Amino acid sequence: INFAARGNAALVPAIDNALLAAEDFKMKYENELAMWQSVEADITGLRKVLDGLTLSRADIEMQIDALKAEEDLLVQWQQIRGQVNVEVDAAPQEDISAVIAQIREHYETGASKNRKDLESCPVTTTKTITSTRVVTITQEVDEHGNVINSN
Repeated sequence: INFAARGNAALVPAIDNALLAAEDFKMKYENELAMWQSVEADITGLRKVLDGLTLSRADIEMQIDALKAEEDLLVQWQQIRGQVNVEVDAAPQEDISAVIAQIREHYETGASKNRKDLESCPVTTTKTITSTRVVTITQEVDEHGNVINSN
């Protein structure tokens, strides 16, 4: 019994040590798992940043290519512009507002002249003939002397 009690007494610390080691390994495993998940999340975020940088780089390279092409076109245009000289001999253009003013003046003058002619031309002439009876005749005459209407 003594021997079995000593064996049991040695077994209890071994079981306690095993439980402490198990708890220690569990805590280390959970810490390592949390660190691994954190590193995986960081790597995923960095991959997204890398993708964004790759797209930005491609965009900047396209803009640089476009600017180089534009610069080449400007250089060619400068060369062509320096070589070509175009001169045009053309009559000076008339001022449209002055031409319209002259036309308006011409028509206003004509309209004014026609009004004066109509005012000076007798449109209605009244003739009275006296006889044993009094008769009044009214005639409308145009500018050429033709009778338009007679009463």
